[in-house]
Amino acid sequence: IIKHLDAAAIIKHLDAKASEGLCTLCSQPFVQTTDLEREAVLIGIDKEDLHSALRFLHSIWSVLHYGLGTQNLSQKVQETVFMQPQFIIDTIKYAIWEVRAEDVNDELRTLETQIHNKSRSMQMDLKLHFESVELTRSLLTGVWDLAKGLDEKPKFKRQNNTPMLDLLKRFMLLRVLVGPCDVKLEPYVVPAMLPTQVLLPEYITPE
Repeated sequence: IIKHLDAAAIIKHLDAKASEGLCTLCSQPFVQTTDLEREAVLIGIDKEDLHSALRFLHSIWSVLHYGLGTQNLSQKVQETVFMQPQFIIDTIKYAIWEVRAEDVNDELRTLETQIHNKSRSMQMDLKLHFESVELTRSLLTGVWDLAKGLDEKPKFKRQNNTPMLDLLKRFMLLRVLVGPCDVKLEPYVVPAMLPTQVLLPEYITPE
């Protein structure tokens, strides 16, 4: 039945039946499917119906849920429901910066100023990021710490850093470079920031 309902009908139905616990979960940027299943069964929604609803809401981009069986994603990501797709967009935009200074938006310009004022090591890491598209974990998590919403409250919680990094790596937006064994020090390369300029004619048709 659920697959024939539109998004508004599903949301209205859930709002009418939702418990306080389910509302709290749905207000989070992402939750575990086991937690949703636990709360859903309390209001009469069984596991099968819940996952049918998640598949439908995923298909219209209201939530993102890459269920079990999705290739190339870790089990942790497969068992996570991203309740706020904007959260993923924000996660990505702080990892993939515009290389040309004139293309950087005001928000990232503000962050860049904060980085320069915060610490010498972050400043050097940012310089490395722009020059060689190498991204240190300390810079990325530091930027996430600095990011704030319109209400001036932090956008991200530190305990979310690990699943956020896992998501970026599993989507191949970050590639781990060979480096220190300590995961807290692992460096990345950002493929989307690699140069894409056209080769000079002499490299294509040499004399």
